[in-house]
Parts: sequence; structure tokens; C-alpha cells
Amino acid sequence: MQAVKLNASKPVVNKDNFGIIVPDKACDGALLQKTMFLRRSIIDLCGIYTGTRIFITNLSFIFIQSKNNQIWLALLPGILRFGAALPMLIRETIARSTPSPMPLQLVSIDELQLGSYVIAVTRQQGDVIVKDAGWVRSDDAIALLRQRGVLEVQIDTDKQLPPAKPSPEPIAAKPAAVKKAPKILFEQEVNKAGLALQANVQSASIALSALVHHHPVDFVELNSVSARLLDSTRRNHQALLFLQHVGVQDDELLQHSLSCACLMAAFCAELKMAEPEASLLTLAALLHDVGALQLKQLFPKQQVQDQDAAAYSVPLLQHQPDCPPLLLQVIEEHCLGLPQQQSQGGKMLAIVNSYSKLTVQTQKLSSVQAAEKLKQQAGKKLDLALVGSFLKCVGLYCPGSAVRLKSGRVGLVIENHPLHADKPRVKLIYHSVHRHHLAAKLLDLSKQTDDPLEGCADLNQYQLKLQHYL
Repeated sequence: MQAVKLNASKPVVNKDNFGIIVPDKACDGALLQKTMFLRRSIIDLCGIYTGTRIFITNLSFIFIQSKNNQIWLALLPGILRFGAALPMLIRETIARSTPSPMPLQLVSIDELQLGSYVIAVTRQQGDVIVKDAGWVRSDDAIALLRQRGVLEVQIDTDKQLPPAKPSPEPIAAKPAAVKKAPKILFEQEVNKAGLALQANVQSASIALSALVHHHPVDFVELNSVSARLLDSTRRNHQALLFLQHVGVQDDELLQHSLSCACLMAAFCAELKMAEPEASLLTLAALLHDVGALQLKQLFPKQQVQDQDAAAYSVPLLQHQPDCPPLLLQVIEEHCLGLPQQQSQGGKMLAIVNSYSKLTVQTQKLSSVQAAEKLKQQAGKKLDLALVGSFLKCVGLYCPGSAVRLKSGRVGLVIENHPLHADKPRVKLIYHSVHRHHLAAKLLDLSKQTDDPLEGCADLNQYQLKLQHYL
């Protein structure tokens, strides 16, 4: 604002028409320059309190005349000491002390409601100025005021908007990319899942060997077979989980890769991920350990660590022109600590890889023991929320797990109950007390209570081979 020499004989109207400043004596430019910040405050004030008039004397007094002609007198030098706090001081003085025809009310920012008509900011830790009064129409507006340090505002209660009528919640649009497959019974899906798994065995064997020898890999074919796993999980994911748990491959690394791919496909189905992303993550799970294959060829007597394997896997895949960048990121991140895992896919692959190693590859723990291991790592090495979703997907007793009932009967878990983790459908195979085989029979533990599940069973304890009962 430029300094203006005021004429005592004629009121000066601010060019923004916010208010009128009337001197009682002639003031020179130097005087006005010294009180510039005061003039700015007054203009802002008059813009809010229409009809309020301010009289400035020659640096001695300031008169504030309100609408009802009530007048305050203050020493100007004392006011000047408030500096930048002056606008708030004047507004508070008038708001708290001047009777007004408007039903004004001071409310804290925590009590400010939607539909309130805000006149001014009366207390704050920032520098917010309300140039135009208006309604608060969203929670975001309140959050913005709070973020900018506003502590208290003045509202006109007569202009409060009525509460908005609750509108019916719109039905969330389902992602077009997610295929809707009808849910079918385990017995109907298990053969289809077996064919999809066998196709992945063949494709993975060819692709892993080609990658190690720097030969081109057909990613279109790999995506196609990965899609078959996803289709199976959307129809009934427990059939594929059963097969990955009980399947045995001569090549331990191939078995781990297939296990991870099946677990990832089921995990993506649990999270209702769109097909393009789910297909990419399933493929990442299938190929993530190709570096371990190369390391075993180079150093056959050394134990391969995840970070070392990933350090070899990424360069091998980078040489493939059709390899998606996100697939590389997921594989690179999955062996890092939780803070360095930026992508959701990297966090998911870390969980899938850990569970597969616990149950299939190295320690061969029961699904209950593996679940406890994951819970111990949740929030430290593994994402807490995703661990919960994954364990909900595989169940407390993963399909394919051997369990023992109170009577001593032993069976294989076929399907988990959606609500009761300890009441799956079980295929009975053996009696551990009487030491004899049982006629094949499916038992739904959610529909009978006289023979509850006691826990996991170790088939090796009874010299039983899982493959004999598939």
C-alpha cells in the first residue's frame, strides 16, 4: 500500500471500499508511513465490521466508533507495541465488548460445525485473515483452518445452514478389470486348479532355465499361465492352496517358486486386486528366486540368502526387454526391511516368501506354527495389516494341513470355514489311537460338535505319506 497524505477537510475512502479512515488533523506522509500496519489492520477490520469507523489522531490516540456509536479511546503508542498482533486485538475488542444487532458468537475451532457462517478469526497462531465472510461447507475447510493455526472464530448464528439431508451412499463401482467368477465347491475346482498348476510347472521350468542362460523369455505365455492361477483362486482359492501345500516337486527351488505363485494368487484374490496388477504380482512370485538358481550353479555348497538371490534375480530379469519395471521393483524390495519396502507388491511378496519357506521349503512348520512366526514379525519385518489379510486368506489350518481330532482320527483340511477357524472341512484318512486307516470320508466340523479339532498332526509320526491320500 502506498503512503497517502490525508486531507483533513475531506474523508479518504480506501480504494477497496472496505471502510473509511477519517483524520481529525492534517497528517503528513511520514506519520502515515509509521502507522501503515495500523491502517492495514483497520481496513481489514472495517471490511469485517461494516459500519465501524476509525479515527486516527497525530500518533496520540485512536478512537474506534462502532455501529451503536459506542466509542473506545486508546493510546496509539501502546497499541503500536502489539505489532502484527494488532488486527486480532482490535477484532477481539469489538467482538467481545460491542453489542451488535447480529447474533455473533465466538467458538473454538474444535466446536466449529458444518454450515456455520464465519465472520472473523479471533484467535490464532498463524496469520489467517478472513477477507469475505462465508459458510463452512466441508470438513476439509475446518481441517485447513486448524492446520493454519486458527484457534477460535466468530460466527453469525442467524445464518447457520440447516443440516444437510443424508444422501444415500452411492454403490461403489466395481473395478472393470476384476473378473467376477462364480464361487464353486472345492470338489468342482480341484481338478481345474491342478491343470492350472501343472501348466505353471512347465512354464516356470522353461522360464527359469532361460533366464539363467540369458535366453529370451516369453512373458506373454507366462502372463497367460499366471492368469489361470488367478482364475482358479477367484472360483475357489482353497483348492489351489490345498494343491500347493501337498504338491511335491523334485526340484526344491521350483516347488518354492510354485508355492509362492499360488499363495500370491490367493492373496491377490483376498485383496480383490485388479487382474493386471494381480497377474504381475503372481508372476513376480513365480520368478523372484531365479537368482538363487544361478547362485546354486555357481556356488553349489553355499547357503543362498534372500538378499543375495535378489541381487542376481534383478539383473537377470533386466536383460529381458519385455520385463515390466514394477516386477523388478517388487522382487528387489521383498528381501529388504519393512521401512525400505515402498510398494504394496514388495510387502506382499515378503509375506508370501516367508510363509512358503516356513511351511514348504526349509523349516516345514505346521500352518499354525508358521502363522505364529508371521505374527511375531508383523510390524517389524512384515507389514502388520497385510499379515492379517494373508492369514485370513490361508486360514489357521491351511488347506492340505494334517489335523488330529479329539477322538484320535486324523484328516487333511480341505476347506476352511469363513467364520470359525477351528471348524474346517476335513477328509478323514487315519486313526492315530487304533493305528489303522479309515475309509475316505468328508467331515464338516462346523456341523458336528462331538469330535472337535485338537490341533495339527505330523504324518511322519505315523509313517504316512501325504501323496498316498490325494
